[in-house]
Amino acid sequence: MFDISQHIAKPNQTHPIWAGEILALPAVARFFDAWKKAKGSKRLPSPKDLPPEKLIFCMPDITVTEYLGPEHIRYRLVGTGVISRLGFNPTDKNMYDLTPAQHHPMIKEVYSAILAAPAALVSLTSNTLSSGIIRQVSSLHLPMINHDGEANRILNLHIPEDPQGYPTYQGPRDVTEISSEIKNFLLLPF
Repeated sequence: MFDISQHIAKPNQTHPIWAGEILALPAVARFFDAWKKAKGSKRLPSPKDLPPEKLIFCMPDITVTEYLGPEHIRYRLVGTGVISRLGFNPTDKNMYDLTPAQHHPMIKEVYSAILAAPAALVSLTSNTLSSGIIRQVSSLHLPMINHDGEANRILNLHIPEDPQGYPTYQGPRDVTEISSEIKNFLLLPF
């Protein structure tokens, strides 16, 4: 069982440097601000509160995931920048089919916490592309309700860093692994 308690920000506590740097990225700050404005005094925003035209500035780097069950998180929407970087379109695919099995218990706990608390998630991960290139990605994940009012969607902004090159142990791969390495993450309860 994964212990998520080590990754929850405490009230009035300074965020770790890596999380503060991600939250200070201009696109991330603007994305978070747009989400907060759409949320207003409600528990969570809906797709009507935050339509794509309010996110034009970052749409290529956005994904929308939908929690359908403990073993099924579906990619509902994937931005063109994400598709280009991954080398394929994961729309309608199950996240668990694209991530290493060792991360599944953690992903299950984190997604449940984001939607139940609710909370934002700041993460620093790496994707291993089918070419063998490793891309570090800074992300902000924000919960939303669906059109029926159920909290089951997460709006994600992914900001890539320069490729880190090829790992010494491999060349091209059969598949791309999303979150092949989870370097750090922090839940920010509201």
